[in-house]
Amino acid sequence: MSSIQTFVPNLMVSDVRKSVVYYQNILGFDLTFAVSTEGKRTVTDLSKDDSTLIYAQMKCGDAEVMFQEKESFTEDIPGVQTKIIGGSVSFYCLVEGIEELFKKIKNQVTVTKKPETSWYGMREFFILDCNGYSLGFAEKDENFNASSLKNEES
Repeated sequence: MSSIQTFVPNLMVSDVRKSVVYYQNILGFDLTFAVSTEGKRTVTDLSKDDSTLIYAQMKCGDAEVMFQEKESFTEDIPGVQTKIIGGSVSFYCLVEGIEELFKKIKNQVTVTKKPETSWYGMREFFILDCNGYSLGFAEKDENFNASSLKNEES
């Protein structure tokens, strides 16, 4: 029987290096590796290599993300040639310490929704990353009262 083992987004971007720096400095991701346009060689330390990148993979805890330069992305993946960077997708990230994270990054990002508790009991906020992708950060609100939700059967 087959099963999906991981689900890692590969985001089409105009500038892979800019994306890597943003995710490192603001969101705390670490570079796993990147690929340079020059000879398609692997890069693991951006401080020692200033070449243009076509691809990068990053990790933060169990979360992973990949970035691929638009021309390379549209060459490699059929059916995406007319898609725009940013798109109509939102990535939902479960975190610990939602308020601390918001205080840490709020002045460095475009906040689209300030922290609030949703109708489904998650304390969450949303930002746009440097490419226009929507990132949601959420943590279960321990003070949420699920019994306040209407029961359709009542």
